[in-house]
Amino acid sequence: MRAARAQFKAGDRLTLSANVNNVFDRAPPISPTGPAFYDVIGTYFTMGTRVAF
Repeated sequence: MRAARAQFKAGDRLTLSANVNNVFDRAPPISPTGPAFYDVIGTYFTMGTRVAF
């Protein structure tokens, strides 16, 4: 699983961030215990904003 993250500080009070998990949409390996340590969802994106008051 590969992940990518970017963060941009826009001024003293505002920070924007974006994440992409499982960039290449790889399936977890077959395991008798299940995919406990692997991402089974596939590729997904998250974005966030942090504002300091």
